[in-house]
Amino acid sequence: MCAGDLQGAVADLALAVNRISAGVQVRFPCPALAFLAGTEFRLGCWDDARGHAELAVALAGDGDRAYDLALVHSAAVPVAACRGDWAAADGHVRAAERAARTFGGFAAILAASARGLLGLARDDPDEVLHGAALALAGPQIDHYEPTALWWRPAQVWALIRTGHLGRAETILAAIEAQAARRGEATALTQAAWLRGSLAMACGDLGQADEVLGAARCAPRGQPLPFHRGLLDLEHGRCLSKLQRYGAAVDAVHVAHHVFGVLGAVPFVQACEAELTGARLRPRSGGDSGLPGLTAQELRVARLVASGLSNREAAAELYLSPKTVEYHLAHAFTKLGVRSRHQLTTRILDRDHPGHPA
Repeated sequence: MCAGDLQGAVADLALAVNRISAGVQVRFPCPALAFLAGTEFRLGCWDDARGHAELAVALAGDGDRAYDLALVHSAAVPVAACRGDWAAADGHVRAAERAARTFGGFAAILAASARGLLGLARDDPDEVLHGAALALAGPQIDHYEPTALWWRPAQVWALIRTGHLGRAETILAAIEAQAARRGEATALTQAAWLRGSLAMACGDLGQADEVLGAARCAPRGQPLPFHRGLLDLEHGRCLSKLQRYGAAVDAVHVAHHVFGVLGAVPFVQACEAELTGARLRPRSGGDSGLPGLTAQELRVARLVASGLSNREAAAELYLSPKTVEYHLAHAFTKLGVRSRHQLTTRILDRDHPGHPA
């Protein structure tokens, strides 16, 4: 996993996990499940990651494996946080932090990473820095691959957001040096995302465009959809500042699609906020008869009005059913309708004036 051979990691870890699933006694089941969940999160297999992390949490509790609690609860945070399931994510973060107070050491690093990713998903840099303080209070484990755990990258993001650019530069330079030495795709992608963000914060849009554009064009040895989605969204923001609006819309639409497939609702919302900003507009939105709908809301509304279920519409758009529900709820609110029947009538009135009731 840390070397970037994610498929190899899945194959190795599956040997242990298959024995666990078959009811065979395994001496250390929780680490195998937690590391598998982390690998699946990177690969974009979020439903599998969630299931394996939840099983790890259950086994740690049932087997009285207190020393595994920080690991398993931190492994359960990424999918819950990035899908906007705040209650579940916060519960796992608090449990990881309780374990960290008991065991210290590496448990504190794990808890800090969980808090950092939750803060990133919530767009709350103060929460990220709170988590980083927990990690910094204990012994440093800088030899550990920096992007296998989220607290360092999230810390740099939070420092950029709060204007501590010098401190962000110092930490990011160390991350970049390690990423360059190892050449691992996750580390390189995160380093480019952060470097582009820092360059924009410093007003160097040319450097930001160069770094983010080059990283987006780099060969894709592994899928890494969430990490690349962050890269796409940040490049879209950069291109918008450069007034290259067509390219900016394209980049944000790529991120929007990626996050939609993952069901990463907070990041879908971030893309839509960018698309409906001062200059960017969804390419197929702007329908005068369906005011205020984003491109994706309009697509979802039309498919549902055609008679498709939420699940069928999700399959048609390569989204998750939860993301379709999210877009449909927003469409209902914006159009002032309360039922699928009213939505269908509204769209038929717009597309086919004078249609039979």
